[in-house]
Amino acid sequence: MSLRFKQAQHVRTLSSERGRVWCWRVDHGVYATEVEGHLDAEMARLLRDAAEPMYALGTVDGFHNWLDMTSYATQARVELTEWALEYRAKTQMVIGVRSKLVAMGISVANLALGNLIRVHTSAEALEADLDRRLREPTPKRL
Repeated sequence: MSLRFKQAQHVRTLSSERGRVWCWRVDHGVYATEVEGHLDAEMARLLRDAAEPMYALGTVDGFHNWLDMTSYATQARVELTEWALEYRAKTQMVIGVRSKLVAMGISVANLALGNLIRVHTSAEALEADLDRRLREPTPKRL
């Protein structure tokens, strides 16, 4: 596990035959997710439901280790994109991805979101972005 999982608060997880997802709060206004295998619509709803309450407190930044995600249900991408559109002014997303299929889906979502998502292809770059965000004295845009 990555993205400060050892310090995780409010961990939620869900597994299926094809994949597994974890979601946790890292710090005030910062949450993280990790996906292995296939992300289905139920898993996407878990991610949304876990992060949703944080928006009542202000700006929220999501860091997503999807480096081991191999595929996703179209409905999962659609639901997460629609949800992100609601909070576009209050959020920033950083996603690590290796799969060409998943990267293509993120590109499509990023077009709809006005280039809101920053993408990395390594765990080190993703971790560095999270470390930089956690050093900021107040929430800022990346």
